[in-house]
Amino acid sequence: MQRRGIGVSNLPNLKHNHFIQKGCTFNIMAVGSHGLGKTTFLNHFLGSSILKSQPFDSRDENPFWQIESVCNIQTSYVEVYESGFMTRMNITEIDCVGDSTDNNGCCEQIVKLLERNLEDYYKKISKATKSLVDDKRVHLCLYFLEPIRFIKIADIEALKKISKYCTIIPIVAKADLLSPEYETDVKLKFREIFESNNIPFYDDKICISMAPFFVFFQNRQDAPSTNSNYKIPDQKADLNEFSILKRLILEKSITHFVKETDQFYDNYRVFSMIFQGNEEGVGKSLIEKKIENFEKQLAERKQQIRMQKMGNTSMGQAEAAYE
Repeated sequence: MQRRGIGVSNLPNLKHNHFIQKGCTFNIMAVGSHGLGKTTFLNHFLGSSILKSQPFDSRDENPFWQIESVCNIQTSYVEVYESGFMTRMNITEIDCVGDSTDNNGCCEQIVKLLERNLEDYYKKISKATKSLVDDKRVHLCLYFLEPIRFIKIADIEALKKISKYCTIIPIVAKADLLSPEYETDVKLKFREIFESNNIPFYDDKICISMAPFFVFFQNRQDAPSTNSNYKIPDQKADLNEFSILKRLILEKSITHFVKETDQFYDNYRVFSMIFQGNEEGVGKSLIEKKIENFEKQLAERKQQIRMQKMGNTSMGQAEAAYE
């Protein structure tokens, strides 16, 4: 007697069809100084001239105009359709970071934006099903750095604060100004600065390249309609990591960024509930101090264990030599 299936094997197809119909949300934020090609990069990234080449002209010309002080912020909403699948994207551009003589308050505007998006998500998810919520949380921050051998203090402060709310990928813009010999030196120096300042960043897990990623375009003024519009000189082609970065984000790690955003959101909600109602911030400073002390104790304990293992290894080698 032949047994008939109950149809469970078709569940993956149903799940796939549901996901195709629903689509997904992926939000990107590009941050950096003025003139580093953030808008051009995003247009190349999306493969179309979606964003204005001069997005921060004035309030009348820019319907997304929000702030014009020590930094400018613009948010654009786009829907990308590919092979019948829709991706909803909120693209936030933050310009002129660290360009003013007095950059006090620059980071605060960015933090307020990130926290506002998290609070908006919390309010909506408490009233509706998670799958129906319009998610404006930033899943990935592309931070653009200048092609020089140091990172400005304003950029370091912004990176420290942004890293508490979303994943960061550092990008060195206009990398064609660097010689191939100087590229490795700059990349290692930037990684050293990130590590010394305890700034977490997303690295290439498949080891094709390592952050920060070097990008540039032959014509930075004209946004591309097709990939053929930006040809890279042969002597500089190996220096441009745009294709590697695009493949890493869209094909390899997009689900990772979404999952990481949930972790950032959970951390933010825990701390906001702890500090809620304490206007003077006494509780916040006390908890942060305890966390800092605990991290120091943990690092010291790890060092002790490491030294103990090295000592045991040395004793074992000495005993073997004696025998």
